[in-house]
Amino acid sequence: VKVFGAVSYEAESVMLCVLKAMLKAMIEAVRQCTFTTSAYQQVQADCQLLRQMMPYFLQDPSVPESMLDEVLVSAGERCAQPEGMESSDVLALIYQAQAKLNLKTSTGAVGEDW
Repeated sequence: VKVFGAVSYEAESVMLCVLKAMLKAMIEAVRQCTFTTSAYQQVQADCQLLRQMMPYFLQDPSVPESMLDEVLVSAGERCAQPEGMESSDVLALIYQAQAKLNLKTSTGAVGEDW
């Protein structure tokens, strides 16, 4: 994935560039760490939260989503026992976090003022 490329003066282009730079740094940081099972599960939840939030900011989140996949793969390789959480458990955590942030979820409005 080409991280730094041409950036237009549109908000989405800037957001995509910032996300790619952040995710590239996250990939590199993950590759330098060793993870416990709970730390791996935290990375899994963090990646899912980011994945759920991207459609609010990007029309085509495919590039950052593939980078999130790379984060998860790298974290799994750096974990002695990479036992992922069930997707329903991850989504429950995400909905709780979104409710705290007072945001909409993909299934409906959690907050009133987004």
